[in-house]
Amino acid sequence: MAGKIFINYRREDSIAIAGRLHDRLAEAFGRDNLFMDVDNIPVGINFEEYLNNQVAQCDAMLSVIGPSWLNAKDETNQRRLDKPDDFVSIEIAAALARSNILVIPVLVDGTHMPKASELPASFEAVRPSQCHSSTQHKFRQRRRPTDYKNARSACSWETRTNPRT
Repeated sequence: MAGKIFINYRREDSIAIAGRLHDRLAEAFGRDNLFMDVDNIPVGINFEEYLNNQVAQCDAMLSVIGPSWLNAKDETNQRRLDKPDDFVSIEIAAALARSNILVIPVLVDGTHMPKASELPASFEAVRPSQCHSSTQHKFRQRRRPTDYKNARSACSWETRTNPRT
């Protein structure tokens, strides 16, 4: 039995590839075992509280990191990762705070893993993680691409008891 997978992404940076990743993983794990905010948040509830509950229920988080993820700015031209109300940051920090959640950075479209000095202090645990790379081209292929198989394997934790030990 597969656990629940939370797909974390920045809409303006990687919504297309996050959506494709969701669809491919749904084939393997079923939609009920995936959480992606655009499909799963009921209308009229506390958004932040609901997201925190979903993070707590997941077994793995795929954090989709695209070319502008690190330096995305808000309407006041401040870097979003540094803002306490940035939901991408809140979700990742919440997952990293739990030792039983596997956090996998998914680097898309040539993005490199950010340096520790570029990340908020609450992301410290993500640095030693094995990251996964993908491109839009690989998702367009009719056959299941190798990178998708690797992501699928990483999320198949039936035999894992504590993914970060």
